[in-house]
Amino acid sequence: ELDKPARSALIEVTVAEVTLDDTTQLGVEWALINSGANVVGGTLAGVALGLSGRVASGLGVGTNGLTIAQLGSAGDLRALLNMLATSSKAKVLSSPRILARSGETASIQVGSEIPTINQQQTNAATAGSTGVLQSVQYRKTGIILNVKPIIYSSDRIDLDVTQEVSDSTKVGAAGSPIIDTRKVDTHLSLKDGTPVLLGGLISQNNSRTETGVPYLKDIPFAGQLFRTNTDNTRKTELLVLITPYIVADDHDATAITDAFRNQLGDWARPAVEPVAAGAAQQRGDFSVALTSSDTLSGQASPAAQYKLARLEASQGDAASQYNLGMMYLNGQGVPANLVLSHMWLTLSAAAGVENATRNRAMLTNKMTPEQIAEALQLARECKQRGFKACD
Repeated sequence: ELDKPARSALIEVTVAEVTLDDTTQLGVEWALINSGANVVGGTLAGVALGLSGRVASGLGVGTNGLTIAQLGSAGDLRALLNMLATSSKAKVLSSPRILARSGETASIQVGSEIPTINQQQTNAATAGSTGVLQSVQYRKTGIILNVKPIIYSSDRIDLDVTQEVSDSTKVGAAGSPIIDTRKVDTHLSLKDGTPVLLGGLISQNNSRTETGVPYLKDIPFAGQLFRTNTDNTRKTELLVLITPYIVADDHDATAITDAFRNQLGDWARPAVEPVAAGAAQQRGDFSVALTSSDTLSGQASPAAQYKLARLEASQGDAASQYNLGMMYLNGQGVPANLVLSHMWLTLSAAAGVENATRNRAMLTNKMTPEQIAEALQLARECKQRGFKACD
């Protein structure tokens, strides 16, 4: 009992972020021109002001979106109306997973190391020129997960978790990048297979910019002729979830590996050779393949066969436990239940029953991670309380 390896835990963290960015621009520019084709007033940009030759800068009306212009008889621009609305939506979803031994720290990083200027110094050089000495420091970005699990006998896990999702999309002062970081650093206690919210953030920033002629731009209704408006709304929603799975032995590790491999698609699944359906009758098993419909020999009804197998399984008979797993899988004598089927196949695989590991691996491909976690938890409780308390 003392010479047992430490258990491990698979930690899954899900980071979901949605960013909505809406911008609306509305501007009007116009010019009053006399008979001599000289501008005498207005807010229109890019035209000469009278005989001075100076060019008006205008109110900064944009050129994208809907633009309506009024031209004079000579084709010159008299008035301009511009309207533009932009909407962008960004979604960031990451789900790093890492397996760590109880009491040990594990980390995973998927990203880049970005150079940032840490120090800059100007030195005098020859020929009247100057030299610049820069100190560059590399900053880790991307998806970074650090965990330290401590597993207790009651299937509870104490976790030290640091989760970071960072990236660089802008350039700041002195050419150094601006790094956007979402980071959670916490300590918590969880139940095996239970998802928990680590943290969340909902933020909304509203801004409005007005550029125009003093006093005139503030006139109700008519003031729009003397100003340009820019409205911006930015909304961010961020959720960080964590789920631990206790890996007690090699069978648990295989089941969890098969479950996540199944999420990747057929290319990640191992090739399994088909087994003849009639092979089960050689050992009196119900099936050795998921498509097999072999049954025990004899005239007993499926319900009676289930009762017999359940009785023998409660007494620790590994072959009957395997038969129960296949009964729950195929719905023979009992309603089909993938979780209970996986539990009994796990118990029989631990006892070394032939084909139990293979059938459980194939069954795992049909189950969700939550169902697998529930089945593994039931198998552990069944071992602790005794087989009579199973189901």
